[in-house]
Amino acid sequence: MPSTLFTVLVLALLSSCTTSPARDAASVPATRYWKASSSILRQSAMTVTEDQLAVREVPFRSNPKLVIIMYHNLVYGRTGSEYNRDIYNFEHDMAFIKSRFRIIDFSELVAIRNGTMKLESDAAIITFDDGDLSMYAIAYPLLREYGIKATFFIISGFVGEVGYMNWSQIRELAGYRDAAGTALFTMGSHGTNHLYLEKLDAPAIAASLADSRATIERETGQKVEVLALPFGSGSGSKLITDLALKAGYTAIRTSEEHILPVKAVDLLRLPCINITNASTDREMKKIWTMLGR
Repeated sequence: MPSTLFTVLVLALLSSCTTSPARDAASVPATRYWKASSSILRQSAMTVTEDQLAVREVPFRSNPKLVIIMYHNLVYGRTGSEYNRDIYNFEHDMAFIKSRFRIIDFSELVAIRNGTMKLESDAAIITFDDGDLSMYAIAYPLLREYGIKATFFIISGFVGEVGYMNWSQIRELAGYRDAAGTALFTMGSHGTNHLYLEKLDAPAIAASLADSRATIERETGQKVEVLALPFGSGSGSKLITDLALKAGYTAIRTSEEHILPVKAVDLLRLPCINITNASTDREMKKIWTMLGR
């Protein structure tokens, strides 16, 4: 390159760098928090029609069923991992579920099973395993915007590690209240170190269940009543169930894939539906087909 041309290009570059105004905090665009004016509820998604996503009154059911939804981590773009869910499809999931189910938490499920709370529609419980950092960065603002309840199953020994939420973030989730003063987010235990419980002896199982529950309660000030079995290991095991009850849990979520009538639900062996990285129309159709509606 001729030296004169090179000099001109360098001077032009320096000029653009030094004359461009500095971007202070006020000039930086705000992060999108799914405001209602641009809500996905008003958009169509892939082969999910506008009518399917429309806000509607949740249908009455004389024999309501329960679906527990399980997510792991969320991502901003497409991914090949079965356990990732991209933000676009996740938001459509929430729109679909909110228009068809009464979204409850585990304490309300216990009340329904005890007969102290009435349920006249199909119900859904939204859960997230592991305590991945994307729960705070992606799920939290979206759930907060839509007013959707969710339970986060925390691996207590992983908190603060790379890629996981720290205690400050978890406490923010636990302490959040909507405009009506309702706590939307509850914490559950996913064990101390995410080990296959069936491969441990009784003292090790007891320690994992008790220590993780005590740690989460101490750090959040929130009572922990639900256990999600790591890898789904130990579902239906009398030993693990007895140790969980002794540790203070009132419900156990497994990884068994079923949708049951609420009256047939066993609080100590709750099934769920794992949502993969397939598109919303496919994943929600699977749920709707299993539901038999």
